[in-house]
Amino acid sequence: MSQKQLGNNKGKIALIATCALLGFLLMLQFRSVRINQADITSQPARIEQLLERVTEMETRNAQLSDQLEQAKSDIEKMRNAASESGGIVQTMAEQLRRAEVLSGEATVKGPGLVVTLSDSQSAGSATTNENAFVVHDSDLLNVINELRSAGAEALSLNGERILATSEIRCAGNTVSVNNTRYAAPFVIRAIGDSDAMERALMMRSGIVDELERFLIEITIEKSENLVIEGAKNNIVFRYATVVEDES
Repeated sequence: MSQKQLGNNKGKIALIATCALLGFLLMLQFRSVRINQADITSQPARIEQLLERVTEMETRNAQLSDQLEQAKSDIEKMRNAASESGGIVQTMAEQLRRAEVLSGEATVKGPGLVVTLSDSQSAGSATTNENAFVVHDSDLLNVINELRSAGAEALSLNGERILATSEIRCAGNTVSVNNTRYAAPFVIRAIGDSDAMERALMMRSGIVDELERFLIEITIEKSENLVIEGAKNNIVFRYATVVEDES
């Protein structure tokens, strides 16, 4: 092989090597561009995911903060309730005493009136019904109703505490009060504003005027320290039940 041919072969080999190297470099460049494009395309989705995660964490932190504040508030309320337990017990005791007074179970005292009614000592004429000159259950009810309307807070009749369930009715020659029979005289005790109750009884054409028309004897006495005993028998409810608050 001549010197000239050898040089031509070396030139071809160099050219082929150069082209191969250039092709390899072009391939690497193309691959790098594709990878960069893929990264650029996936970045917005990744950022959106991160933002959603941050938002979830912020919401959760806010919820935990609210729960913490609520727990602190509950603890403070329990501390206050514990420190004020004496006041709570006292309040409950007062409510119980008030309930006992309203139900008539407790013995009470205070200012009030003592009203005594007795049958007339004067005989009626032959044409007059003698029953008109004796004290009837309706007369007692009228007196008690007047006292109640004037603000009586506690009432008794011949020692029987007058309750919401008390009955006052005629029983032959006697009057039945709480299923116990009593004859005249009838003594009504009422605790309340004694002046107001007296005015209610003594008003013109009132209950006292009506009773005096039939010569029924009635006396009214004021007292500053009247005592009324509690009910002798407890009320037993067989049919009435408490309606629970559905809310």
